[in-house]
Amino acid sequence: MDQEELKRSVSNNPDFVYLPRYGCSLKRVLERYPDGVPSPTMAAKALDITEEEYESVVDNAMAKLKTWF
Repeated sequence: MDQEELKRSVSNNPDFVYLPRYGCSLKRVLERYPDGVPSPTMAAKALDITEEEYESVVDNAMAKLKTWF
């Protein structure tokens, strides 16, 4: 899978995560880790982004949620 196809899959397929050990399936990852993956490193890898990008996504999501409550 080339980088372009990988980015397309992560963006467009709601079940796709870049974790080949779990068949690249979010459903299979959730079966193994029902409370979430054990580390930001694994989460970033699943989305094919850096840990810094992952932390930014999480921070932005938390800030948005805080405005709703």
